[in-house]
Amino acid sequence: MRLRRDVLLSVAVMGGLLAALVSHPSLGDEPVPHWVKGMLCLACHKSLNKDLVDRFQTTKHSKVQPDDKMAPVDIYRRSVGFNPADNTYFEAGLGCQTCHGPGSAHLAAKGNDEKLATMPRPDQLKTANQKLSICGRCHADYTYKGQPFAPDFRPGDDLIKDPDFKLAVVTKPADFQQLNDFMGSKHAANDVTCITCHTSHEQMTEDHQLRKPVPDVCLQCHATAHPCKLPEAQWPKDSTCVTCHMPGGRHVFAVQK
Repeated sequence: MRLRRDVLLSVAVMGGLLAALVSHPSLGDEPVPHWVKGMLCLACHKSLNKDLVDRFQTTKHSKVQPDDKMAPVDIYRRSVGFNPADNTYFEAGLGCQTCHGPGSAHLAAKGNDEKLATMPRPDQLKTANQKLSICGRCHADYTYKGQPFAPDFRPGDDLIKDPDFKLAVVTKPADFQQLNDFMGSKHAANDVTCITCHTSHEQMTEDHQLRKPVPDVCLQCHATAHPCKLPEAQWPKDSTCVTCHMPGGRHVFAVQK
C-alpha cells in the first residue's frame, strides 16, 4: 500500500510540474519569477512539510475568496497576482505565494540550496520594515502610486520607506488598518513585527493566529522589558494586556497613564 501511495504521489508531482512547464515553456530561463498554480506548492510540500501545510489550511487566510462584487482592493486582498487593469487575478484565494512571492524560480531550481535561495522567508528578511510590508500590503489602509493596493509588491520590498506608499490617518477601529495603528506605537519603534506575535503556519492554538495565548505572547518580551506597573489586584475584572493596551482591538499598544 505504501509503495502504491508513493507512486501515486510521484505521478501527481510530475503531472503538476509538466502542467507548469507546458504553461510556461521558458520556465527555467525566465529572469523574473512569475506566479504558478498553488497546487504545485502542495504537490511537494504536502509530503515534505505536511504539518506546516495542514496548519495553514486551518487558518482564515487559507479560506478567503474574492468575489467579483467586491471593491478592487478587497479582491486584491483575497487573490494571488491581482491585475488592477481589469480587476482579474492569477488565482483566487491566498496561498504560499502570498507571503513568499512568485514560485516559478523555486519550482525550476535544482537542489535544496538553490530552492531555498529562490524563496524569501518572512522571518529571515533583514529589516523589520520588510517583514511588516508583507502583512501590511493587505492589512493597511493606504495608497500606493494613487491606488489603494500595491500589485507589484514582492516579499523583500520595503513599502514603508517607499515614497509612493502613503498610510491613511485613522482615528477609530476598522478592518484592514492594523499597520496604520501599529506604526505609531513603541513596538514599531523597537523593531517588533507582526510575526513576533502572529504566525501563518507554525504551531498555533489561539484566535488571530497568535503564537501563544494572551498574556503569554506579551510576556515573551514584557516579563522583563517594561513589565506592567499596575498591581494585578487593580486590573479590571476579566481583563488582559489587550484590554488596556489594544483598545477596541486596535494595534496601537497604548501606554496607560
